[in-house]
Amino acid sequence: MALAAPLSHDDIFGTEAVRSARAVDDALRELGPVVKLAREDITMITRHAAVSDGLKDWQTFSSRSRPWHDATSVRPEILLTDDPPRHTAVRPVIASALSPRALADMAEAFSADAEALVREVKQHSGTVIDAVAAISRPFVYKVLPDLLGLPMQGREHMTAFGHMVWATMGPQNELFHEAMETPAPSSSGWSSAAIAKTSSPMASACRCSWRPTVGRSPRPRPGCSSEFSCQRPRIRPS
Repeated sequence: MALAAPLSHDDIFGTEAVRSARAVDDALRELGPVVKLAREDITMITRHAAVSDGLKDWQTFSSRSRPWHDATSVRPEILLTDDPPRHTAVRPVIASALSPRALADMAEAFSADAEALVREVKQHSGTVIDAVAAISRPFVYKVLPDLLGLPMQGREHMTAFGHMVWATMGPQNELFHEAMETPAPSSSGWSSAAIAKTSSPMASACRCSWRPTVGRSPRPRPGCSSEFSCQRPRIRPS
């Protein structure tokens, strides 16, 4: 006889829970490897071994039936949320983009951007700075969009767009509506264009990732005429 999963009545997606995410996660994990959330009427797998087993069994734990999945959401579909056969078709392309050679190119470009940022920060020696605003955010918002080939214009919307994406990973509560209402109107247009370029089946299927080149503008790979304008896709979009 199967044992019933421990029941949690806590709101793990509310503001206070998000602020204390580590403590909330620890408490759920201590309840058991599987926990039922009464408020949301969903079941969570909470421990590493059980999660690892579940990820290997996509037939039972299909990404198509995940909670709060909305095909029209601002959140892009990514490899981790795809089932075969689409996952199988796209995975080799992603693996190629993360090959040792590609990672070496990334490291060179990342190091150059990091050194440039450090030089800029040093100009403010003796003054108090906000490490997130002055270092972390500028670095991430420079190297990753460059790697994807996104234009400079509109990158100021990345924080708001990030909030929108994370908000879709839970219920439509106060945090969700706050994230959806915060961005300026132009943010949704920019994010839609960004998703179309980087996350569509066509873009994922062809080798149109940009080659980081230190000191120069990113260059498209052969087979791509311009920013993710793919001429020779590896698979057809679904």
